[in-house]
Amino acid sequence: MNLLITGVHNYLGQAVVRRLIRHNPFRRVFGVGRRPPQVLGPVRFLPVDPRSDEFTDLLVMNDIQVVLHLAYALVTNGKDELRVARQLMEVGELAGVQRIVFASRDRVYREGETPRTEAAPLCGLRGLPAEVASKVAVEASLAAHEGSGCTPVIIRTGNIIGGQPGAPLDPVLSLPFLMSPRGRDPLVQFLDIEDAARIFMAAAERPDLSGAYNAAGPEPIRLSVAAGILQKPVWSLPPWVLGPMVNGLARAGRLPGGSALVRELLHGVPLASKRMQAELGITPRLSTRQTLALWRTGHDQTSAERAVRPWDPA
Repeated sequence: MNLLITGVHNYLGQAVVRRLIRHNPFRRVFGVGRRPPQVLGPVRFLPVDPRSDEFTDLLVMNDIQVVLHLAYALVTNGKDELRVARQLMEVGELAGVQRIVFASRDRVYREGETPRTEAAPLCGLRGLPAEVASKVAVEASLAAHEGSGCTPVIIRTGNIIGGQPGAPLDPVLSLPFLMSPRGRDPLVQFLDIEDAARIFMAAAERPDLSGAYNAAGPEPIRLSVAAGILQKPVWSLPPWVLGPMVNGLARAGRLPGGSALVRELLHGVPLASKRMQAELGITPRLSTRQTLALWRTGHDQTSAERAVRPWDPA
């Protein structure tokens, strides 16, 4: 089979490439993105925009059977996400693509503290933050293609972080404190970047998958417990203080993404991943606690290295 990866340059795309270097079951692998990736491995990079007419030619000329669509996997507000997803399905059906794997999020489910299975109801399309509305709209659009020659597979994940910098949530977790609305201690759940790469690669490899699969580290925990693992306090603030503080941090460059990024942390929905474990045969290697501990260890080390580097003659 031949594989095409969109968003090959981003945090998740690069983790998939590193996994392909160790294990590559595909005959040929192509990658497209806004800019060339740092790590290419077995991937041939093509500077092609998925929204352009060239994309159909790319799929046909290179006999692509599987698309791993990661371009909007970790974007908090993908303005073109729905248009690109529709384009991918339309040209994929015309070009004979067998399967397209889409990256979605836990927040497509209605909020609650009970772990959601894939059968749980999704959010309605009205009144949602932009970063959630785009994912819900994509999933609603993909439902029309079920049973077609080109099968959509959806992987719904919790927040993806890792021991190396690059995850969108890094600025929130790197603050000297965590923030929460007063009176709330929300559940949080994370997926380690290496576990995420394993899961998305398995979804690309398996020919018998269809529909949605939840993917998150076992055992969601309270924000206060997460703060203890990260060795920092939780600031429980009233809304009239929390909003301006987040905006101020964003203007100061300390919190790129601002309130959208804070919502990713505070409004995640816990996931049950039994279907993924049964059909993909994968259980995340790290729990939410272990993922956070690894994040702290890696980022503390990185911070120490940055502090030492200016005086290090090597």
